Amino acid sequence: MGGDGGGDGERASGKRPTKEEGGTTSKKARRPDGLTIREGQAAGGGDSADPGAAAAREPSRKSKRKVAGEEGDGEKKTRRQKTNEEASGSEGPVGKEYDEATAFWLEYEWNDVGEIVEKELPVQLLIDPRKVYEIPAWERYYNHRSLSRETVDDIKGTMLSQFREKKGKIRTKNPLVLAPIYKPVTRRPEKVDRVHKVVFKPEDKDKYYYYPVNGQHTVAAVKELEGEPIFNLWKMHSWPARVVWLSDRDFAGYRQVSLNENARHKMSKQRSQKASFLDMREAWENEVRPVAIQGNPSGKEAEKQKFFDF
Repeated sequence: MGGDGGGDGERASGKRPTKEEGGTTSKKARRPDGLTIREGQAAGGGDSADPGAAAAREPSRKSKRKVAGEEGDGEKKTRRQKTNEEASGSEGPVGKEYDEATAFWLEYEWNDVGEIVEKELPVQLLIDPRKVYEIPAWERYYNHRSLSRETVDDIKGTMLSQFREKKGKIRTKNPLVLAPIYKPVTRRPEKVDRVHKVVFKPEDKDKYYYYPVNGQHTVAAVKELEGEPIFNLWKMHSWPARVVWLSDRDFAGYRQVSLNENARHKMSKQRSQKASFLDMREAWENEVRPVAIQGNPSGKEAEKQKFFDF
């Protein structure tokens, strides 16, 4: 279970750990892609119709979070940076490549030779999904796809089916990817104030709210299950999460993170064509309906650039 409007994958036990406050335990475990995490933490991302199956698979070869180096060499794993040629290849990134050490600053860092490596004690958190708010239409650029009612129903149905029919099966919670904010906004064109990574402290995680960069459909399904027996038995009030932060200059990286997390997992539900067209229409409206240049484009550079940017 878990991830976003596509993108889950790494393992975590449904059993609630003894310590929740953002990585104070010292016992380590190693997940499939080489990231060392502490006991009681989890790793992964993405929404899928069968959470258990999604968690069992290796990440996609197209993952932009591929770890360079062999497993088990006893050294920190480095994360290969894509060249400009690779970044502009067939995957068609939503935005420019982001600095993963900056975006996931609690988990990765730069070493002395310019490689991104995992930290000695990478931190992932346990967050109450009820603190995660749906992204309003005018702030949709935190996630590369909008919330789909069909996907929420599929995930909720799968959870209930496993709860009722597969009681002996181990439950899996795949981590959400969340952007911490101070408080949600309620009216257009208000925009949230993001919590800067320098300000955010794992021990203060419950003070803040969050936007789902990845995992929005799982969050919506969990909220709708509150009050049901499954909610307490699966401890849905406590969900593994990775926090992400990007500067205003690199804001497009949020959508790229969202896209990458979805692309990593083969069980991510395919977006319907209708929903995709609705998203495009909404983006066009948000950009005040830009149009292609009619007639002679000479002297209309600003208009051309606006349409190209759209």
